[in-house]
This record gives sequence, C-alpha cells and structure tokens, in this order.
Amino acid sequence: MTITIDILNEEVVQFLTVLEKLHLIRFHEQGTVARKRKAKLSKRFAGALRLSDRQHDKLQATIVAGRKEWNRNIY
Repeated sequence: MTITIDILNEEVVQFLTVLEKLHLIRFHEQGTVARKRKAKLSKRFAGALRLSDRQHDKLQATIVAGRKEWNRNIY
C-alpha cells in the first residue's frame, strides 16, 4: 500500500526515519513535488494566521515600522 502525506514538522521526519530503520515503512522521495510546492508558498500559506481585523492592523503596523528602520542609506 502507498500513501502520500505532507510532513509539516521536522520532528515527524525523524520519527519516520526511526520507523524506516525498523523496516516498518519505506521512503519514496518525490523531489519534483517538493520543488513545485516550494514555488507556491504564498498560495499555500495565504490566510493561515487567521487574525482578527485588530490583530491584522497591529501586525501590519509592526511590519511597516520594521521596514522603515532599515530604509536608510548606510554607504
């Protein structure tokens, strides 16, 4: 039986590696799928924070302030 899963945590990879060493599972790498998924992270994580309007506004203000700190000529 073959099952395809998306692993979201590095600790899970370590756990699965132990299962493979015990000959309970076998890995089949799919490099093309991983590369394709990396290219579309904005779509994959869009809306993942699920912030309220107030939290969103506060986060945006913090991001803008941080960017302004680095917008300076240092040469």
